[in-house]
Amino acid sequence: MRATGWLDDDLLQPVRRHLARGIRRHLTEGAPLLIAGQPAAAFAYIEAGLIQSTLLRPDGEHLIVERIGPGSICGEGPLLHGEAPAVEMVALEPTAVILFDRALTQQLFREDAEFALAIARILSVKYRRLLDRFGAIADRRPAERLLELLSRLARLWGEPHPRGLLIRTSLTHEDMAAMTGLSRVTVTRGLTGLRRSEQIDIVDGSYLLIGG
Repeated sequence: MRATGWLDDDLLQPVRRHLARGIRRHLTEGAPLLIAGQPAAAFAYIEAGLIQSTLLRPDGEHLIVERIGPGSICGEGPLLHGEAPAVEMVALEPTAVILFDRALTQQLFREDAEFALAIARILSVKYRRLLDRFGAIADRRPAERLLELLSRLARLWGEPHPRGLLIRTSLTHEDMAAMTGLSRVTVTRGLTGLRRSEQIDIVDGSYLLIGG
C-alpha cells in the first residue's frame, strides 16, 4: 500500500462515466501536475502511478498532504475555486492521468447532476479528512499525531488481524515525519512509545493497530 488516500468506488462512478471525454496524459517521475502559486488548469483522474500532494511550510519544509493512487481524482478543489493553490502535486513515478479541464468540468456540471453531486461529495470527504489530519497535527504530542495517521490508514487499508488491523504500507519514518510535521527522529521515538504502550505493534514488517 503506497497511497494514503482513497475514495469509494461508488463515489467515483459518475466521474468514470465521462473518462472518454477527458485528455490522457503520461507524466514522467518528478513531473508536476499542479504547481503551487499557479492556477489549476484541470483536475486529474489517476489511471496508474502515484501523485504526491505537498504543502510548503513557512520554514521551508514540505508537508505531505496526501499520496493519491489509481482510481482516485486530485486537483478538483484548486480547479473549482480558481485561486492559486498553496499545494503542489508531482508524479512520484511514471503516472497515467485523464485530465478534465475547466471547460469540460463546467459542461459536465450543466449536463450531469450526478457528476456535480459526486464532485461535491468528494470535496466534502477530503475536507473532513484534512480536518482530522490537521487537528492531530495541531496537537503537540507526537504520539497523537502518529496514532491519527496510522488510524486513518487502518480505516482505509487495514486488514483484519486477531489483535486489531494490519497496515501494509511503504511509508518510511521520513515520510511519516513529512505527513505529521515531526522530525524523523521524533517519529522513531514516537512509534517506539506507541509500541511500549501496546497501542501498535510490528508484525512481519507491517504496522498493527492493536484493537483497531
